Amino acid sequence: MTFGWPQAISKRSSCNTIPLEANLDALSTSPSAVTSPEAVEAPRNSTVCFFKATIQLYTILGTLLSTTYADNCEQALSPSLEEILETSLSIDRQLSKWEQDLPFRLTLMPWHSNYIRPESLGQMVPIFERLSSMIRLRFLHVRMLSE
Repeated sequence: MTFGWPQAISKRSSCNTIPLEANLDALSTSPSAVTSPEAVEAPRNSTVCFFKATIQLYTILGTLLSTTYADNCEQALSPSLEEILETSLSIDRQLSKWEQDLPFRLTLMPWHSNYIRPESLGQMVPIFERLSSMIRLRFLHVRMLSE
């Protein structure tokens, strides 16, 4: 995350466009395939969803860091209780929505004792188990910072 350092890229400088999931095999066949329906529909075993979810989570983290920690050196006054509560609730809503919008393949929980491997992902299950664990740890870290 940032390990106590300020963000390297300010919110003003960053691009807020999140990439679409795409079928990379269809895109690699020809340059005109970008507009084809096959290119826009990502296969169910695409790992692009992990990259997209990470960008969305780090956007929330950036908002959290900039609203909570960024201006504390410049301001002599501490924020009011209403401002702190409003910011905290806003970040909490964003994190809850992010968690609800995660694709199924990133919500696997192999650490639970009653976990059953989904057969719908085929041989990609071990990969999505690792990605699910990583994204869950990142989510919990941001959640912990927001508390």
